[in-house]
Amino acid sequence: MTQRVYRTRAYVSMFVTLETFGRSNIARADREIAVGPVVPRRVEWTTEEWGTPDTANVEIEWRHLGIDPRAIRDMRVAVVLGEVGPDENLGALDSREQRFIGYVDAPMVTFDERREVLTVQARDYAGRLDDTPHTYGQKVPQSGKNAGRASVKIDKPLREVIRSLLSPLEFYQRVADDAAIESNVRPGDKTSRKVWTPSPGDSLWRVIQDVCRLTGQVARFGPDGRLNVTAPATDDARFTITLPYGDLVEGLDLERDLNPWRRQRIRLQQLNEDTGEIVTAEYPTDNTLDSVLAFPLTGARSQAELRKLAESTFRQFERRQMRGRLTTRAALDRDDEPVYALRTGDRVVVPTRVRDETRALGLTVDELARELSKRGMTEANARSLADGWQRADELAREFYVRRVSHRWEQETGYRATIDLGNYVQRVT
Repeated sequence: MTQRVYRTRAYVSMFVTLETFGRSNIARADREIAVGPVVPRRVEWTTEEWGTPDTANVEIEWRHLGIDPRAIRDMRVAVVLGEVGPDENLGALDSREQRFIGYVDAPMVTFDERREVLTVQARDYAGRLDDTPHTYGQKVPQSGKNAGRASVKIDKPLREVIRSLLSPLEFYQRVADDAAIESNVRPGDKTSRKVWTPSPGDSLWRVIQDVCRLTGQVARFGPDGRLNVTAPATDDARFTITLPYGDLVEGLDLERDLNPWRRQRIRLQQLNEDTGEIVTAEYPTDNTLDSVLAFPLTGARSQAELRKLAESTFRQFERRQMRGRLTTRAALDRDDEPVYALRTGDRVVVPTRVRDETRALGLTVDELARELSKRGMTEANARSLADGWQRADELAREFYVRRVSHRWEQETGYRATIDLGNYVQRVT
């Protein structure tokens, strides 16, 4: 097999806002200095599970920045990573290869005998929204049942709702205008309500997510810093990479959740908070299962929609969940798709029978069954176990990404650690 050569390179750009040192006539835009591109000593960015801001850690030589951290009022950092040609030209990497952008939480400069480095920890643009209470800049009642809580008008298009939530924040005022919104419907249409009141203590980011969920969509910031509001991705819409075990996989751990709810009937009981109507749906409906697992929920779904949701829930429990962690140093997958482009929700295919799908433990099914029989196992049990070994790859070889950390260092190159999840497939 020909040894694959990866020319994966990274650089970072920083946008530094300096203190005014008492000069109040300096506009914020004039105080922001762009620094870069700079090749870091080390960079790592992590795409977290849904609802959690993505994070990044960057370490660069301090001389590339040359700014005393005491003079930094604010700072953003962007990470670019991709494949370059044999000439090692970083200019070949453009904004399409950007993997992360966000605000720095804590810049730190370290001086010692061995190094002078700047280390920054950052979160994507959701981070500061997650730190900001939803009541920021809003009129908040001081008495009554909604004291200390700011209501949100949801009888207007989603973009306008998001714009009203973000309007008190200077930097985020343009986020709603630039957002990519798949379905700009009115959230109130799904609940028959004009006003919605978040729970006390909810952050702005939590409220934005909840409002988007009212329309059947999810919100997240992309690696380009743009807010994306879309319906949850289907399998066909997901970015997919293939990493055959033994070729491109450095390590793989898998565990199967032996769920005790497996054969319970699912019952969903929905309360419509506006009308008081209660709708109930169950799956399966043939009463073949005596045990019932009930879930209360609110909303305005029809009984057909609720029954479909009950079936989906039952199928998930029936199949039991697989979890795992995969590590790889491959920057490109089997089909030359970029591993470093993986984000939460994407799909990873991990074939474990990569050389001979008819064999298990180096033996054919018949050979393995005979070997097990020699060890005292009955012929039927030996055959079942050997068949299970040979067919196990059919049960779980496609996974979705729950969380992924990408890391690049000057000395060791690229490495990814991917947390996987999926449900065991039904094989007849």
